[in-house]
Amino acid sequence: MKKWSSILNVKGSYISKIHSITNNAQKYFTTIATNILNVHAQQVEFYYSVSYDAVNWTKWQPLNLYSTDLVDQYGLQGLAFRYKIVMSATQEYQKPYIQAFSINFDPCAVVENLGDFNIKPKLWITKTNGNGSIEIINTMTNQKMQLENLIDNEEVYIHCQKEEIVSNRQNSGIYRYDDHNDEFLELLVGNNYIKANGDFDMRIRYQHQFIQQ
Repeated sequence: MKKWSSILNVKGSYISKIHSITNNAQKYFTTIATNILNVHAQQVEFYYSVSYDAVNWTKWQPLNLYSTDLVDQYGLQGLAFRYKIVMSATQEYQKPYIQAFSINFDPCAVVENLGDFNIKPKLWITKTNGNGSIEIINTMTNQKMQLENLIDNEEVYIHCQKEEIVSNRQNSGIYRYDDHNDEFLELLVGNNYIKANGDFDMRIRYQHQFIQQ
């Protein structure tokens, strides 16, 4: 691997270590952050490659720094990832510098709204692995719906359109309005990438709404 100090034509590359990004999730929502010092507008190129055995790798592919679905075409189980940065300059004093570079792979589910309008679904949320809080995030809008102080195996029904919240512990005097942040999940038209924090199972139900012809 070439480094700036070992070359004369002011060109070099860096290949990252191998990162295991295996997951049982449906997909990743990718967030890429860079901080490049390139005052002379020299060439900086980013590439990535994936593998399922860390031996046989795909060809280097251009890495779009604005991509949120970088590895959508690959199954996530057993997946490994690496990236390459190639930099070049016409003069030594013009060479660019990478001050920071990061890629976050956030597991998420895809909920598709095929209709013509935004919709608010019905949710059945069951807390698992002990008591605690949960959070559901629509990455397309950054909307965050939160529930706190849930009890292990408690099921909470949320009608997002009607803003109704009903716990299966309600007969014991447990109501969850005060443990909710007053955000009710909304699905945009098209794909919605949903992330979650906390341990819980969720079922979702909704109807597509269309413009009447």
